[in-house]
Amino acid sequence: MKIIDEIVGLVKEHQILLQLAKDINKNNDLLEEFGILLKTHTRLEDRELFPQLTKYLNTEQLHKIQQNYD
Repeated sequence: MKIIDEIVGLVKEHQILLQLAKDINKNNDLLEEFGILLKTHTRLEDRELFPQLTKYLNTEQLHKIQQNYD
């Protein structure tokens, strides 16, 4: 299922972003890599994942998810 593959990929990217954020303190050259990945990652979430989620989840479910991240 496409949405599951996207979610798995995004979770992996979250892990990479967290590691890069930790490593930036040791190596400033990673800042550009972090910025590029963060930009493409957030675009994918905004343009692909979130619209797909609205097809499968109702308003109450989406609201509960949002509360967990506020």
